[in-house]
Amino acid sequence: MGRQFRSLTFTVHKWLGLHLSLFMAFLFLTGSVLVVASELELVFRPNVWTTVQDQERTASFGTIYDTVKSTDSVRAINVIEKYPGAWLTDKVYVATSEGPKVMWTDPTSGAVVDTTQVVGFRSVLRDLHDNLLLDHRVGYLLVSGISILMLGLIVSGLISYRRFWKGFLRRPSDRAGRRGYLGGLHRLLAVWSGVLMLLIAVSSFVFFLGGLGISGKTAAPGPAQERTEVLPADFAGARIDQAEAIARTALPGFEPSVMVPPRNPRGGIVFSGSWDGGPPLLGAARVVIDPVTMEVMAALTPSDNTGIARLKPLIDKLHFGTWGGLFSKLLWLGFGLAGFGVALSGMMTFAARQSGPLSGDAGVMRQVWSGLGLFRWVYALLALGIFAAASYHYAL
Repeated sequence: MGRQFRSLTFTVHKWLGLHLSLFMAFLFLTGSVLVVASELELVFRPNVWTTVQDQERTASFGTIYDTVKSTDSVRAINVIEKYPGAWLTDKVYVATSEGPKVMWTDPTSGAVVDTTQVVGFRSVLRDLHDNLLLDHRVGYLLVSGISILMLGLIVSGLISYRRFWKGFLRRPSDRAGRRGYLGGLHRLLAVWSGVLMLLIAVSSFVFFLGGLGISGKTAAPGPAQERTEVLPADFAGARIDQAEAIARTALPGFEPSVMVPPRNPRGGIVFSGSWDGGPPLLGAARVVIDPVTMEVMAALTPSDNTGIARLKPLIDKLHFGTWGGLFSKLLWLGFGLAGFGVALSGMMTFAARQSGPLSGDAGVMRQVWSGLGLFRWVYALLALGIFAAASYHYAL
């Protein structure tokens, strides 16, 4: 590969890196925190944590449903999720007289142990990361569309960094001064977080296609026998447990972890979870039971989906770091913070190139802001948009 081409590639890399640096630092920082946001949100809620082993989590969907439904404030139960995370009790999304809530139930008895808000730290951070709080398709497309430029940034970096595979153990040296040290640190962090950055870019591009409507088709069951009410008159825990038993026979080794009650007069009871026919990384199976006749309306697996929808569960797990439980979350947190370090060290390297030794971080930001040229006003408009959206949605 010629020196002239490599020089051109490095110029492209510097330009993309400079103009994306603030945005990438923001996305990697918020994304990294988002990986463990659920746990952080619950750190001061001791009742939602449990050391009960899997084999001892004996509360059935029916038991949980009856217990939660008997709570005075509960108007409807929307979703029951067993084992929502490591060391967490079961989770129930409900509609109450005070608005939507989350009720946490003991995994052995089904008793309610705590109640939390649906909108909290994680949901706000998720909206900020996904669409900049703009609550509009444009915001989502803007964030996910950055993946195209991010792919260009990664490829140009790999091309311009000769023999990058030798850089995993190459410690940054201060012999070339501050600028040389920052450049070495930037390259070191980049090669270590490179795999994650590539996965994030590819998965974000899939999300971008989904935002454009290119998402494939998710298999759906046919309608149940029509009834006058959303829930049958005798709908209760016993009927749910009966439906679960039928669902388990519909697929080999089916182990439901989520139950959704019927949501309309033609809807069924939806169970989803793992099954023996495929690895969990490819997504959950779904079995839908008619709440009146107890007939199996559908037994669906990820292979019944088409196009991008077939790969969507895997893409989600790779993007959010949920493919390996708590271990993968912590791994993604570490590499995500390294990605944040790549953006930050890139900005500092640029500033060092512009002015030599710096007196502090304020000098870095001044140099980067000046180097952005007209693009600085794009960032200013984004910041104003986020502030306005936050003020509108959360009355700040």
